[in-house]
Amino acid sequence: MLKRDLLADSQAQIEVIMGPKMRDAVKVMKSGRFFSTAALDEAGIDRRVLKRLEKQEIVHTLIRGVYYLDEKYVKESNYPPHPNFETFSLGLKNGGDTAFVHLYSAASFHELNVDGNVQYVTLGLDRDRGLPAGDDFKYRRLSEGPKTNLGVEVYGEHRGVPIRITNLERTVVDLVYYSPLNGRSDVDEETAVDALNRYACHPDKNPALLDKMAREFGVENAVRIAMKNSSRSIEDEGVTLKF
Repeated sequence: MLKRDLLADSQAQIEVIMGPKMRDAVKVMKSGRFFSTAALDEAGIDRRVLKRLEKQEIVHTLIRGVYYLDEKYVKESNYPPHPNFETFSLGLKNGGDTAFVHLYSAASFHELNVDGNVQYVTLGLDRDRGLPAGDDFKYRRLSEGPKTNLGVEVYGEHRGVPIRITNLERTVVDLVYYSPLNGRSDVDEETAVDALNRYACHPDKNPALLDKMAREFGVENAVRIAMKNSSRSIEDEGVTLKF
């Protein structure tokens, strides 16, 4: 079903199950942005109305005191430009200003893995940030200090949240860094190798930047060896690569 059809069905549902105060609340929140209790109070939205909307799963609570409208009721022009931005925005809002999407979720965004589905959002945090709660999100406090935000870029906005994701090269380096290729077991080796193979064929690859980023994180040898193996493997299939 097309989004506009979903929207039309949602609007019809609003007319059937909502009273005027509930409809007013949906209009206030139709942008899909996150709203604090204070902001909704200022807009004249009573907390009892919010509770009724929550009960009918029209409005959700992300964390205490932060509400957002269910995606199917959001104004059509404010649908996310990327299918993963809905879950990314929830994880980033929950994680705070220093949070960014990385590892498996970043690999999915950059199409560096076989399975593009995001079962849960993997996010990095500044080392001084406490770990937020949330079963749908996997947070990791990074200990690299100033290097934590290297290669983190903003790829758009959803629900008023900048979508901060590790770029193509940082994502590859992170996957290698946390894998058995670097003596770690946080990321399985198959995922890291697959990402390197896919990176070798990626139209936006920047091998010089990859090498520089790998040196910053101390995995340049692992990345160079893996990239050479990737190159040989792809050349065997009749594709010649230049790095």
